This record gives sequence, structure tokens and C-alpha cells, in this order.
Amino acid sequence: MIVHKDLAREVVLVDIKEGLAEGKALDIWQTSVINNFDTRVAGVTNNYLHTKGSGIVVITSGVLQKPGMKRDDLVRSNTIIIIVSNPLDVITYIV
Repeated sequence: MIVHKDLAREVVLVDIKEGLAEGKALDIWQTSVINNFDTRVAGVTNNYLHTKGSGIVVITSGVLQKPGMKRDDLVRSNTIIIIVSNPLDVITYIV
């Protein structure tokens, strides 16, 4: 949503799994012509220096799926949403 609405000049995805953030960033960037956005999208593995100077940082994480668990089993433990922002009304509207 941040990328598709051109809410930032650049979005950096960081992940601990090798190649995951790079692949996701490439997927998003390749839709720029279709979705008409100019935001640069980059993906890196375990290199937080690329986030230096960020105005906004979004951290997403959740409980790991254990063997035998269904995705639905994770909903209860992974559905807490906290919004901390200033001004609150603008961010809440975007979300």
C-alpha cells in the first residue's frame, strides 16, 4: 500500500532469510508500470544500514508455524495491531 500510493520515495524490505526481501522487492518494483507508482523498492538480507535515515520503520513478525499447525491456528497469536504515530488521524486513515 505504501508503494502503490506513492507515500514514500523509497521502501526498503529487510529479512533474515536469504533472498526473500530481494525477491519481494523485485516483484513489487516490476508492477510499477502497471500500478503507476514511482517509489523505489529495494530488498536486503540482514543489512539494516539501508534503513538509516528512515522516517518510518515497520516491523512485522509473528509466531512460527510449527509442524502440524494450520495457518488458521496462528491467527489468535498473530493478530495484535498497534499503531503509534503522530499525527494519529493521518496514519489511521491510511491503515
